[in-house]
Amino acid sequence: PSYIFEKRAEISTSVRQVAAPGGSAREEKPALVVQENQVAGENWPAIEREMILQALKNTKGNRSKAAELLGWGRTTLWRKIVQHGLA
Repeated sequence: PSYIFEKRAEISTSVRQVAAPGGSAREEKPALVVQENQVAGENWPAIEREMILQALKNTKGNRSKAAELLGWGRTTLWRKIVQHGLA
C-alpha cells in the first residue's frame, strides 16, 4: 500500500531532523534506518521511542522544544514518554 511508502518517507525525514544537532536535517545517513523489506508498522514503537530519545537528547531534556521538533504537542509527547516507559 502507498501509505507504507509515505510513512517511510515521514520517518526518514523525522529521524534525520531529530538526529541532527539543533534539529536541522543533515545529509548523512540517519541514525535509524527502516530496512526496505520491513513493514514500518512492525517497527514503529522502536522507531518512535528512538525519535523521542534523540529529540530529548538534542534539546537537552527540554520537553517543549522536543515536542516542537517532533511536530507534536507537549501533552502528546508526555503521553508517548509514559507509553514507552521513558518517564
